[in-house]
Amino acid sequence: MLLFLKAMESSNNRKQTRHTLGLGQAAAGSDTEMSPEIVKSVMNLKRDVYNNLAACLLSKETPNFPKIVVYCNASLSIDQDNIKAFYRKGVALFNMKKIDEALNAFREAKKLSGEKTDRKIEEYIKKCEIEDSRQSEDMKRTYQDMFAKMSQNR
Repeated sequence: MLLFLKAMESSNNRKQTRHTLGLGQAAAGSDTEMSPEIVKSVMNLKRDVYNNLAACLLSKETPNFPKIVVYCNASLSIDQDNIKAFYRKGVALFNMKKIDEALNAFREAKKLSGEKTDRKIEEYIKKCEIEDSRQSEDMKRTYQDMFAKMSQNR
């Protein structure tokens, strides 16, 4: 399906030879503009395909987190208000230890969901904040140890 959508997109460039997909068929070889409704439908379908690819990868025993981020970004490039894509992107980034980016994704998902914020989003925000704090403390200890060793070597 995704390959078909990409083919339509590349051959379209706002004009494309019509194919039969329940959308009717133009005269053979004629170039016609796709209607705005069809363009919107194709983009919505593409968004959903990327979202579903990310969801499928996320459910695997060993998820490909970088690929999930790619799919979520593709979905978000079509629909910047896609809560599921922000959530899945956040989960992938969290597992990649990119805590600041994950926290941004979860906060965006929370902002978009308004009063109906999913409990999982809240849980991940807390996990990110805890992990961020832990990383800051680790960094602080590392620098303290480094400077202590430097002062001993003088």
